[in-house]
Amino acid sequence: MDRATFLTDAFVELCIGSITYKTEVVRRSLNPSWNSEWFCFELDDQALQDEALLLKVMDHDTYSAHDTIGRVYFDLNPLLSRGQTRCLNGWFPIYDTMHGIRGEICLAIRVDVFLDASRYHQSSLGVRFYHCCTIPQGFVIDSLIGFIQELVMNDDPEHQWIEKIRTSRASNEARQRLFSRLSGELQRKMGLKVLNLGGNSLIGYQLHFDLEGETGVVVRGIGTAVRLKKYNPVTTPPNTPTGISKNSSHNWESPNASYKESGVHNLQSHVPQALELGEFPFLTISQPLPGMILHFGSLVASKSVRLLDKNSPAGIQFRDAWWLELRTEIVTHMRSIGCDAVLAYREECTIYEDVCILQSYGTAVQINPKWINDLSYKITTTNSLGHISVTLAKASEKICESMSSSNYFTTIDQCTTKTSCTRSCSPEFTTAKHSLSMSSSETTPVPSPTSSYNKESYKETTPDKYLSHKKIFHDINNSVKPNCHICHLPSTSDANPNRFTSPVTSSRCAICKAANVPDLLFSSSDFPPELVIIGNPAVVQARVCRTKKDTKGEVAASELSEILPFIDYELHYRLMQKLRLRNMNGLFGLRYRIAIGEYMIAAIATGTGVYIGALPSPPPPRIIPSLQTSAIPEDRCGYERLKRRIDDHLKTNRQLYRIPRTGN
Repeated sequence: MDRATFLTDAFVELCIGSITYKTEVVRRSLNPSWNSEWFCFELDDQALQDEALLLKVMDHDTYSAHDTIGRVYFDLNPLLSRGQTRCLNGWFPIYDTMHGIRGEICLAIRVDVFLDASRYHQSSLGVRFYHCCTIPQGFVIDSLIGFIQELVMNDDPEHQWIEKIRTSRASNEARQRLFSRLSGELQRKMGLKVLNLGGNSLIGYQLHFDLEGETGVVVRGIGTAVRLKKYNPVTTPPNTPTGISKNSSHNWESPNASYKESGVHNLQSHVPQALELGEFPFLTISQPLPGMILHFGSLVASKSVRLLDKNSPAGIQFRDAWWLELRTEIVTHMRSIGCDAVLAYREECTIYEDVCILQSYGTAVQINPKWINDLSYKITTTNSLGHISVTLAKASEKICESMSSSNYFTTIDQCTTKTSCTRSCSPEFTTAKHSLSMSSSETTPVPSPTSSYNKESYKETTPDKYLSHKKIFHDINNSVKPNCHICHLPSTSDANPNRFTSPVTSSRCAICKAANVPDLLFSSSDFPPELVIIGNPAVVQARVCRTKKDTKGEVAASELSEILPFIDYELHYRLMQKLRLRNMNGLFGLRYRIAIGEYMIAAIATGTGVYIGALPSPPPPRIIPSLQTSAIPEDRCGYERLKRRIDDHLKTNRQLYRIPRTGN
């Protein structure tokens, strides 16, 4: 920029891979308009998936190097999918790694496809990637394939010898371009696996960048391969809410008796077969589909402390072996409690200098064999907001035709910028709320977890106005029987005699009284649609910090290995106590985070606490006085005050979260 006039001599460089084009220079303007002819890039499909379109907006300088105004990275993969438009035009922000957003540029991009007869291609065209936690809207599952993963690795540009002589902007841009190329390569390789397994989509896609310093950059991706098809609704849901009558054809009973009569246990062997195409019986989706879960197991987790070695010649093989060990341990835990799949599976990595902590966790569940063998089902649920009808039709259409290798021409036109205009973008977040409330002319509706809380109703509400636990379930049983079987402990299987059959403590189901349920339910997944939840949810978070020595290498790795089990135990204990203080017995959407510092290690667990109707009411926290406390009057008075404070806190939370009274 000219310091006297504050104007620029702007031009644009357009790059894909090693092909570069330049526009003409527009002198002394902050709003240049090039209106260039089309720039044509002839590339094969593999290169087009790996490389992103890069636009460098520059300020021309006659006597020195051109100044960088900003860059635009554009991923062309969305334009390569079948059924999508091949053209795109609009305004894109110009971003600089040192100064942020510098302006906007208008682009028109078009991809032309020229078919090729070669069948030996390395692209994954036609595979859609979805980061969403469930099935995308407008699609249904035609086939559930299973878990796939991929890992790529490269040297970090910020830890190379040239870093000592180049500018910070050049280092940032080199790293940003490497991240774009590695993520494109990872997507292409994962898409190839999906195509080879007969799928066309990857849902629950998770992308992670592990910055290991001198050892390089590791890019990991996991997801659930499926075959999706368009959903064509047959019926239109009614506009007015309708209640569920006694004569409803939908059966909400506990399935223990009906499954034995119908011979569903003979289908249990088909559940592992449905996921055997995947590398592990894991599902990265966190929102369970209606009718998908037969029984909840428990939260399963595995951790490992590793030492990074920059002199290792086979980095990718070592890291694949590390994660393989964790996944194998997760499968062992899953099978030991009689489950056949892990839902809401996640993998995290924490790095500090030359030590890294790898952790993987998920929720072990039993998949409904009926859901696996017949993906055609219909669930109609009525809640206070209206009538929700979910229909999944049985797959009958063909899969989309196999993609052949192609050459593409990418063209760009109408480059226009407004460098004087800047915008501050704020992300928008939307929260999906799930509830199950049953209405009938003869029953009292169960409060929904999404029911709003207002201060006036809170002031007017007294504990006497809340229905007792027994009264609520009596009213429910008079109308319809809720689907409580997902909370039941998995039944004993003769095929695996060494499995752990039940937790240390369990109780009878509070709804059907026909099976055992755990006292607490922890899950990394979201609320299942069939789950009976009473009252309002609440955010529950536990934090644990421990000191560590300022050590490195094997000594630091050994110290962290000794600390981690105690951190996990205390984190779990604090979550249990915070749930009890809120009169809750379930925790969903559980996420773990570990941070390592020079003298400290911290762990955070966050989830959404709820009161599950099928589980027993949690006992209130107890304070056990010591013998010295009973003997000293002052300590005895302090004990009584603390006990009253806890009782008042429990009473306030019961009213705040609309949780019914219990007999305890």
